[in-house]
Amino acid sequence: MSNPIENKMYTDPDLAGLISVMLRFERAQSELANFGADDTEPDGTWHYVLRSAAKGLPYPDFTTPNDWGLFTMMQGSKAAAMRLTAAARIAHEEILNWRESAPAGLWRKMEDFLEDYCWRMDF
Repeated sequence: MSNPIENKMYTDPDLAGLISVMLRFERAQSELANFGADDTEPDGTWHYVLRSAAKGLPYPDFTTPNDWGLFTMMQGSKAAAMRLTAAARIAHEEILNWRESAPAGLWRKMEDFLEDYCWRMDF
């Protein structure tokens, strides 16, 4: 999987913190590709996590290889799921913090960014 953030050249300095934690997740997806982490299902789960945070909802209970749509029969799939979960929780928390503290105009910019990025989800 290519890196969607870098491919779209998201460079807005106002969103640097969010982009940084999202890149961390995307790197984990790429590094865990042999577990299927860069397939459609994990990507859809990732988008769901981001959308949940944007809506102010708690972190969805995605923690297992099955939750992430990983290849569950592969040895190490639990560790792969734990790594995706950890990176997703950080991004989720970052977005929730933005919801609480960002000025309205900046929050709208983040919502627009997430809506564009999370093309698998209806915002």
